[in-house]
Amino acid sequence: MVRKIIIGLFLNIVAFLSTAQQYPQFSQRMLDEIVFNPAIIGTKSIDRIMLHHRSQWVGFDGAPMTQIISYDGYFMDNMGLGGFLMNDITGPTRRLSFNLGYAYQLKFEKVTLSIGLMGTVIQYGIDGNRVTLHESLDPSIYEGVSDRTWKPDVSLGTYIYNDDFFAGIAVIQLFTSRVHLFKNESFEAVIPLIQHFYLTSGYKFHLDEEFDL
Repeated sequence: MVRKIIIGLFLNIVAFLSTAQQYPQFSQRMLDEIVFNPAIIGTKSIDRIMLHHRSQWVGFDGAPMTQIISYDGYFMDNMGLGGFLMNDITGPTRRLSFNLGYAYQLKFEKVTLSIGLMGTVIQYGIDGNRVTLHESLDPSIYEGVSDRTWKPDVSLGTYIYNDDFFAGIAVIQLFTSRVHLFKNESFEAVIPLIQHFYLTSGYKFHLDEEFDL
């Protein structure tokens, strides 16, 4: 009996402390690197335009769906400028963000260190027409009631690299803002935007004159 109580308390504590990821996930993250670290802007020394679409849990109603269009370029030998537009829909919620970033590269003898900053404006909304309640008296949300609001935010990142190696770390949603919806209704929904940390690293192995891994 005591064992069951301890296990029950442990599971409740874990559930209370757990948080879910708010930022979209991608299968090919290396194709949209600037979405996760603004310091990567301009590090490829070329102009890049990327289009990205991902549908998850295909066949399920309200399954996550994300689209991104991004650009980043390199100029003045040590600067990068870029940005992206992201549309992310999961069930009745939608997150639309406009992002503009800048990166500055410090060149050392063997490596280059890039420091990046991304400014973001997020539109967060809920489409009440896509809400179906199992409990009609749920006080947290109403069917058919929609709302949306805008929030500014910032992302920071660093990225160190050369021809054979790269490593970076970034924090997304630095402000940890709170999204307030349905202010004019009899209830109010408050959604905290949680900080997300991303760590990336890689190394290129030279197998022979023609192949690298």
